Amino acid sequence: MMSLKDGRNKMSKSDPSDSSRINLNDSAKQIYQKIKKTKSDLLTNISYDHAARPEINNLIDIYASLAGKHIDHIFLEYQYQGFAKFRQDLAETRSFILELISLNRHSCFKKLKKHRHC
Repeated sequence: MMSLKDGRNKMSKSDPSDSSRINLNDSAKQIYQKIKKTKSDLLTNISYDHAARPEINNLIDIYASLAGKHIDHIFLEYQYQGFAKFRQDLAETRSFILELISLNRHSCFKKLKKHRHC
């Protein structure tokens, strides 16, 4: 995945800007705020053009991966709804997935801790 601040650079925990990435321990509110503030261009439509629109393409790729949707389906779904609705849905999907991961991680740690005390 690419940086939320620059769609030409990889998302990295070594980037000094915390808003350039989604961390596994980010809350749903933090994720929403980061996605809401992602870099984009002046166009309001959703189109897929890596050279001209790397930031938009990055968000489309993220959403397609998390939602299990094909890119063409995303275009059809959001072509008349605008970019704000797309960002909102992406943030909600991303928050839900990371919340599941977080719950699973906490469950695993509890089991490991219980196992070590046996």
